[in-house]
Amino acid sequence: MNPQDTENKIPAKHTPDMDSTLPPGADAEERFNEFWRVNGTSIFVAIALGAVIVLGAQTWRYVSARREASLQKAYAAAQTQEELLTFAGDHPKHALAGAAYIRVASDEYTAGKYLQAAEHYKMAQEHLAGTPFLERAALGAAMSELLGGQTNEGVASLTAIMNTPDFLEITRAEAAFNLALHYLKVQDYKALATVCDLADSLGEKDMYASMTRGMRSQIPLETK
Repeated sequence: MNPQDTENKIPAKHTPDMDSTLPPGADAEERFNEFWRVNGTSIFVAIALGAVIVLGAQTWRYVSARREASLQKAYAAAQTQEELLTFAGDHPKHALAGAAYIRVASDEYTAGKYLQAAEHYKMAQEHLAGTPFLERAALGAAMSELLGGQTNEGVASLTAIMNTPDFLEITRAEAAFNLALHYLKVQDYKALATVCDLADSLGEKDMYASMTRGMRSQIPLETK
């Protein structure tokens, strides 16, 4: 084999100039222009795609803000129970639906329609997870059950609230107070003593906890 033929078969080392139409001695400006000629389209496409993503995110936030503002306006415009219930039904996944149910339930509670109030307070809870209003809805439902004749359910609900450490102390204390009133009324002094003991662990300055502790004096000596 001819040595020259062997040399011709060895691939040459790749250099940027091999893909370029520029002469080997081209200066920096010529190489810069050549780079943009070869790569400019792909770079601009990448920039354009990035801009679309950014603009898309901004547009989504804008649309969401407009939608939220419109929804809040619709909630504020709802005044009657029928309008509030319609609003809640139309926006079942929004926290304002829970607020609408609370408004309806509170009106029913005030009117003495306790069982209806209990139902709507419970519906409110389904929409208020993670909000401060969840505890108020739970307490409203429990009291509505108790006053509406569903005594066992009401006592169980109040007891659960009283024993939920994640709830605010004021909520737990209010539940304990109403539970203590019930036990005092039915003269279940053993259960009353248990509630008073729990009230001892709640805030010393809390009004409900203080009134609950005061009911200990109503327990007959022979039952202590």
